Parts: sequence; C-alpha cells; structure tokens
Amino acid sequence: MTNDEVNAVGCLRYLSFLISYSVFFFSKMPPLLTAFLARTLPKQDWTHEAHLAVGLWHVREFGFDEALTRMRQGICAYNEAVGTANTETSGYHETLTRLWLRVLSTCARKADPKAPFDDLLSQLLASSWADRNLALRYYHRETVFSPLARAQWVEPDRQPFDF
Repeated sequence: MTNDEVNAVGCLRYLSFLISYSVFFFSKMPPLLTAFLARTLPKQDWTHEAHLAVGLWHVREFGFDEALTRMRQGICAYNEAVGTANTETSGYHETLTRLWLRVLSTCARKADPKAPFDDLLSQLLASSWADRNLALRYYHRETVFSPLARAQWVEPDRQPFDF
C-alpha cells in the first residue's frame, strides 16, 4: 500500500467511527430534541415545555456554558427555519434563555445523575420551577420584555436569584 492509500484507509476508519458515534449519540436523544435540532419540529410544538425539555437535555449533557452556546445557536436557527424572525421584538431572547438555563442547571445538579432523562423532565414539569411566569419573580415585566433584555443579558431588577 502507498502512503496515500494508508492515509485514505485511516480516514475512512475515522469517518466510520464518527458515523457510528453520531448514530449512537442521536439515538439516545428524545424525539423532541432530535426534531428541534433537525429543525423539523412543527412550530406549534415549540412550547414552553418543549423549551424546558430541550434546555434540560442540553445542560445535563454539556453543562451551562456549552448549553448556552448551543441553545442560542439552536433557537436562532430553529426560529429561522419555521419563519420566526430573530429581532428586537420577536424570536430569540438572551435574558430568558440564560435565566431558564440557570434554573435547569440547578435542577440537573440536584437530581440523581443516573436518573433517566424522562423522569427528571417529569419532575421538573410538575414543579414550580416550570412556571412560565417564573421570570416575573426576578424581573419587572417592562425590563424582561424590553428589546435590551431580548438582545443581551440583563440582571434581575426585582430580586436576586435564589437558586
């Protein structure tokens, strides 16, 4: 075998490994997450609960910082795919995304790391942490729904986080 042939075989083996890993990795994802990442989730199914499920999976899998990066990119891309503009009045919201990922990180840290994802999600959704108005405990409505809070992180102005 020539060096080029050896390199080609090595590349093919590595590519085969990546494909196998990807199939394994994606097979472990909840169907909702797979649809979100593929941008095939129907717009009407992108609910508050769906946001929490996708966010919880991300913080559990990657930790807060990487989850934030991936969620920011994923939500913006998903919005574009379903025709929702990411503007100062619609689409991606930085402050709410960070707030919810902090909540989800706290829940994930307190949970049994070996607990099945569906069990953890069920517990979360049944708790007060899933309240869609949670942000209003920490922010005045005018603050959290401002164009500034949508575009960048804004600290709570009602009370500090207690989690």
